[in-house]
Amino acid sequence: MRRQLRLLVALLVLAVFPAAGGASPPDGYMSSADPVIVAGSGGSVIGTGYHVTLRNSGGIPLPGHNVELYFTGSGFGPYAAQDSGTTVDCATRMASRNTDFYGVATFYLRAGGFENGATVQVRGQGVLIATIPARSTDLNADGTTDIQDVARFRENLVGNRRAPETDFNLDGVTDIRDLAVLRSELVSGARGEICP
Repeated sequence: MRRQLRLLVALLVLAVFPAAGGASPPDGYMSSADPVIVAGSGGSVIGTGYHVTLRNSGGIPLPGHNVELYFTGSGFGPYAAQDSGTTVDCATRMASRNTDFYGVATFYLRAGGFENGATVQVRGQGVLIATIPARSTDLNADGTTDIQDVARFRENLVGNRRAPETDFNLDGVTDIRDLAVLRSELVSGARGEICP
């Protein structure tokens, strides 16, 4: 019911303001992005994925607009191959995806490494939306989630439970729930080539 209501409102907005979505650029204040990217080596759904919502200055969602994630200067980077709908430019270390009808781009990113500082830029059509931290189950960025990543996770589980790079469910602590996320990526055995 809620989804139908959102669809009806969006259609009404487009009927009343037909050019509002297509002609307006994203507004950095009206748009929003999840505060942290959590990725894996296999591109499986971790949590509900990573979401960016683009809106114009009037708060109207912008469907069909490009969202770019820039990883330059970061200890975190995308794999060259991604799921359908996400493209990667390894030369610029950028992953991108278009927004859906509701102005939302949802990434199930395949990536490696981690960046605890806010260094990953989230942009919509070039407009800066946020600068955020990022983490992956492929902690050492070698192209897969493996026993080396498990060893790093174990170190934090035993001695540094507040380490953000192993908090995959974003609850503020490294614990058994994060181990479940790591395990699912480990079992998948997925491999990829990380952008240099």
